[in-house]
Amino acid sequence: EKDYLRGAGFRWNVDRRAWEMGHQQVEALCKGEEVTAERVFEAIRQVSPPSSEDAPKGGGVLPTVEVDDDRILVHNSFSVKQEMRRLGMTYDVQCKAWVASVQDIVGKVGAESADEITLTSLLQAAAKVGERGKEVAKWGGAYVVVEEGEVVVLKSFDIKERLKGLGFSWDSERRGWRRRLADVLAMGFESERDIDVSGLMKASQRDQAAVAAQTREPAGDGRWGDTDEE
Repeated sequence: EKDYLRGAGFRWNVDRRAWEMGHQQVEALCKGEEVTAERVFEAIRQVSPPSSEDAPKGGGVLPTVEVDDDRILVHNSFSVKQEMRRLGMTYDVQCKAWVASVQDIVGKVGAESADEITLTSLLQAAAKVGERGKEVAKWGGAYVVVEEGEVVVLKSFDIKERLKGLGFSWDSERRGWRRRLADVLAMGFESERDIDVSGLMKASQRDQAAVAAQTREPAGDGRWGDTDEE
C-alpha cells in the first residue's frame, strides 16, 4: 500500500506516524469529485506505484520526503543523492537525510507551499537544474540569481559587453551584473523562474538585430541611413 501512497504524492509524517497530503492536492487527486475516504482510496488505487528503478541498487526502501517545520528532508536518498545535490541540498549526518530550507525548495520546485513538494517534483526540478548546468558551461560559467527584486548575472566576464547592452550595471559587492527584475521580465520572460543566461543572450541578439535594422532604414532623401556618399 505504501508504494501506491508514495506514487500518489503522500508523505510519511514521522511524528504522527501517518501518511499525509495537503488538502488541495487531495482535491486534485479526486479530480474535482467530492472528497471522501472511499474516493481517495479509489484514486490512490488508480495511481501507479513508483518504479523499482528508483530504488537504491541492491534493493532497499524508496526515498521519502518529510517536511519538518522550516526544513525539507529526503530520507533513504542514496539513489537520488546527485539530484538532491543539484538542488543545493546538503547531507545531514545526524538525520541521515538530504536537507534544505522549505523556502529555498518551494522556490526551486515552483510550488506555492510545502504541501506540494513530493519526490517527483524534486526530481523534475533537479532535471531542469541539470539542463541549466549545460547552459552555464556554454556561456563560460555565467549563471543567474534573482534576489531582492534584482536579476544578478555572476561569473559573467565572457558576456559582460552583451549584458551592458541590455542595460545591466556592475555590482561590486556581489561581483556580478545586475538589473531590476521588472526590467528583465519585460525582455520577454514569463516569470523569474524562466530567466537564465541563454534567454538573456537571445534578448541581446534581438536588440542587436533591431539596432542593425534601424541603421539600414532609408534616410529622408531616399538614401539608406548607413550609406556614405563620396
